[in-house]
Parts: sequence; C-alpha cells; structure tokens
Amino acid sequence: MTTTAKLDILVLQGTPLDPGAFRNAPTEPCAARLYRNDMAVNADGSRHLRFIDVTAASGLCSHGYGMGVATGDFDNDGCVDVFITHFGAPNQLFRNNCDGTFTDVTKAAGVAGKGGWGMSATFFDYDRDGFLDLYVTNYVDFTIAGKRAMFQQRRRARLVYTRRLQERSRYSLPQPWRWNVRGRVRKIRDNASVRRCDGRRCGGLQ
Repeated sequence: MTTTAKLDILVLQGTPLDPGAFRNAPTEPCAARLYRNDMAVNADGSRHLRFIDVTAASGLCSHGYGMGVATGDFDNDGCVDVFITHFGAPNQLFRNNCDGTFTDVTKAAGVAGKGGWGMSATFFDYDRDGFLDLYVTNYVDFTIAGKRAMFQQRRRARLVYTRRLQERSRYSLPQPWRWNVRGRVRKIRDNASVRRCDGRRCGGLQ
C-alpha cells in the first residue's frame, strides 16, 4: 500500500448494525485499519517484525461495515489503489498518492453504489484498453430495519413473515464499471452479458 517494497496490511472491520448507525457514517471514526510494515533487518540478517497503524495519517478512512476489498492500479501510476465494499453504506474508492497517503475519489469516479450489501470486488481490464475496470458483486436487497420488522410479523403470522422474507431478500444485481483514461467510470449497459447472472453473489475472481 505504501511506497516501500514491504507488504502492508489492510484489515476490514464491522460497525454497529443499528438501523440508524449509518446515517452519520461520514463523521464516524475510520472502520478499516491500515498497518504499515516497519520491519527492520538487523546486521546479522535477523528481522524485527513490526506493524504501525497509519490509518488516520494515510487518509484511507472507510465508513461502513466492511465486507470486501479490491486492490489495483486503476490510474496506471505504478501505485496500488484500494476499493472497499460495505453493508448498509456507500462503497469507497481510494487513489494511492504514491507518498504513503490516499485520496477518497469515490464521488468523482461514481462507484459508491446504492449503499446496499456489497460483497467482493475485483479490478480487471475487461475490454483490453490498458485500464483496469471494476466489477462489484452484491448479495441481497436487505436492511436491518426490514429484518426486525419481519421478526415482529413472525409472531402473528408465519405466512406473512415468510413472504416478506422472500421479498426483502431478492437478488441484487452486480455493478460492473468501465474505466476511461480520465479516471472516471461508466456503468456497463444493463443487457451486457457480465450482468446476466442469477443468485446471491459473494465472490469475484480476476
């Protein structure tokens, strides 16, 4: 993640699942944590392993219940960028500034999604134009508030509960985006074959 040749660690974390927990997401503390590898090599060749939490200093501050992460150099500047998916909050894209810091470019790139249940994501050059494209999988159309309402219904009528569960858990389509040279993306049209997949999606493979 940083400019050194050492591998760093990005750890996704959850957040409170109260129905109102995501309303103030932009002002909440960073959810995911970035640890910089500060390993030192001693004169005798032995290594001293140490990781430092540089989340705040790096600017890689995610807001939401972390579900998945994808890394790739989407702007071809030689540095690894980061995309994080969330449950119940917009996804986030961070551009690596190549100096140990990141900039949140989610809004400019247009890849926030609809704040549903994002799962895995992957960068790959699907149209072979030299720029990495982004494919995001979604699980189901689901909310915590809706889940609680379903359990309340269960006490009165099991049939109603079952029907609402099926309606609330309908499949959610994946979100494929195509990059262009200016760092912006556009959604691939709805009838593209990349979207013709049914079922709950938990993974994507490059």
